Amino acid sequence: MKTFRRLFALLFGGLVVLATVLVVKTIQYPVAPISNASDVAWQVDADSASLHLSQAIRIRTISTSDRNQRDLAQFEQFIAWLANTYPRVHASASRQIINGYSILFEWKGSNPALKPILLTGHYDVVPVEPGTESGWGNPPFSGTISDGLIWGRGALDDKGAIVAMLEAAEILLADGFVPERTIHFAFGHDEETGGTEGAGAIAAHVKASGVQYAWSLDEGSMVLEGILPGVKPRIASINVAEKGYMTVDLVANAPGGHSSLPPPDTAVATLAGAIDRLVKSPVPGGLTGVSGDFFDSVAGHMPFFQKLLFANQWLFAPVLERVLSGSAATNAMLRTTTAPTMLSGSVKENVLPAVAVGTVNFRLHPRDTVDGVARHIFGAIDDERIDI
Repeated sequence: MKTFRRLFALLFGGLVVLATVLVVKTIQYPVAPISNASDVAWQVDADSASLHLSQAIRIRTISTSDRNQRDLAQFEQFIAWLANTYPRVHASASRQIINGYSILFEWKGSNPALKPILLTGHYDVVPVEPGTESGWGNPPFSGTISDGLIWGRGALDDKGAIVAMLEAAEILLADGFVPERTIHFAFGHDEETGGTEGAGAIAAHVKASGVQYAWSLDEGSMVLEGILPGVKPRIASINVAEKGYMTVDLVANAPGGHSSLPPPDTAVATLAGAIDRLVKSPVPGGLTGVSGDFFDSVAGHMPFFQKLLFANQWLFAPVLERVLSGSAATNAMLRTTTAPTMLSGSVKENVLPAVAVGTVNFRLHPRDTVDGVARHIFGAIDDERIDI
């Protein structure tokens, strides 16, 4: 009995010490200060700005993997629309057209001794999957304005940013404003297909011109509200790293034939099993690097229990990762993501294909490499019938 009491006392004492440590570390967990930004005095015509974004969305500047299939007349229309919509910007800033369709503005500042800044965006958009148009609440290129929202391809990615920049510049110019520091606006036309003809060409042009920027701001992130449970202040998320890009084809080979006499192992079944195993074996994640820094900056504003978990990751890291992995937004911050996107097999419903192919897209976390993810793929699938 004495031994039992002694063990119980030790256990209870240990729990008290553990609870004390957890609470103290939570209380001491740093809380990032909230910036008290003041409103600017400029008057913005929200209806006019909304109409302009709506008009921009209606111009179908669609990027396609096959560059020969682009409707270049739409890109030319967008460039002409910018000139008509923002006349002060075009009158006050010099404009260069790079590679036929990308745009570089230079708005001269009053102090040439200061390094210029670079504000960038892109006006191409991704296509709409054929046959899915009826699933849109508003047509993808309608630019519908409804219930305080503007709907359509490019509203967020990324015509909205371009319109916002030029609306601001137009208002400032109308008020006679002259920036102290020179401002460059760079708008690419092929970001959705890699950006080599747009941003890449602009970067080469700027480098050849000997320009050195003080800083640059790309489309980056946005102001987050309600994305992280329990965090009430709005979060202006500044992106300081970008994921890499990797696409893999999984190829299954098997004897073809007729669907009336299917063998035990078909190419499609083998491929389906490989994809299933790969999806169920996510690339290892973790709250490290820029992702860890982000959560350290915001977790101090969470309710006590959530904050306790972040403040004591030495104990709760597995719990945190499991919870954060349950949301697409936070899961993508923890790890390289795995996304099967394309499938191909038979040309007819009653023909067994000899070859079935599944395409899987990975967005590489900064901690990972192509070779490392490739090793993960081989280990997760572990099937000699699959060529990767």
